[in-house]
Amino acid sequence: TAFAALDAYSGPQAFHTSPEIFQESILPQDDRLWVPQTDTVSFYPLCLATSQGYYANVLRVKGGGGLLSCHRHTGPVHAHVLQGRWRYLEHEWVAEAGSYVYETPGETHTLVTVGEEDMITL
Repeated sequence: TAFAALDAYSGPQAFHTSPEIFQESILPQDDRLWVPQTDTVSFYPLCLATSQGYYANVLRVKGGGGLLSCHRHTGPVHAHVLQGRWRYLEHEWVAEAGSYVYETPGETHTLVTVGEEDMITL
């Protein structure tokens, strides 16, 4: 391949650098790994970096009227829809598989699923 001739960086890493996180699949095969929040909402944590103040997780909301109640985030949120459709009651757009959503810090919103399919968003 074209990359065979490239040399990987072999110098020192910064002293504060943590090892990378690699997960072959971000959707767990074992349903018990999902953390329930309500009867229709659960999440799967990928990275909880408490010392740096951020986290990454996969959100799952059941289809057929699933609801994540009115809330706001103190920091920015980047979301990529993997499955299903959802919207915020406060906006006109609908996010679906392949969509990207950026939520500004402090915005208040209420998430509802659209249709019968479960929604899964990174």
